[in-house]
Amino acid sequence: MTAPTYPNGTTRPDPTARTAEAIDRAIDAVENAIGALSLRITDQITSVDKLTDAKFVTYKTMLEAQAAQVAIALTASEKAIAKAEYATEKQFETARREMETAIVELKATGAALSNQVAELRSRLDVGPAGLGALQRDYANSQGVRQGNIDARSLLIVVVGVLIGVIGLAARFFGA
Repeated sequence: MTAPTYPNGTTRPDPTARTAEAIDRAIDAVENAIGALSLRITDQITSVDKLTDAKFVTYKTMLEAQAAQVAIALTASEKAIAKAEYATEKQFETARREMETAIVELKATGAALSNQVAELRSRLDVGPAGLGALQRDYANSQGVRQGNIDARSLLIVVVGVLIGVIGLAARFFGA
């Protein structure tokens, strides 16, 4: 079979062959477009991966820095607590020594007063009835004095403890 021709004698191209060529060109164009699009998507994915990795490194660095700061703050607070405990122990020790000194002084004063009373007793020239009354009065006053000494000692102890507690509270609450 011969190829069809136009009236002017030129050969008519085969429409099937032209369609096949057009389809092949279109397929090549689509494949090229898909390849270019695939390269762009791959580049963007790589870019996002790099950005994500950089963000993770930044966050990791920030977290490590915060952890170091927390560790430093914890160490500082532990040192502050140790110093406060030491200062409180020293305050209690000082208060205890002051109370012991006060008690010794009070006992010495009581002993001196007892000596003075004994000396006065020896000077008195009173009969047995007068001396008995004097001795009762002295015994009563000794009981009152002992009660006063005990009350003063208790007051000193309470004041010392309050000072220590207030000192602790001031150290812990930043006053």
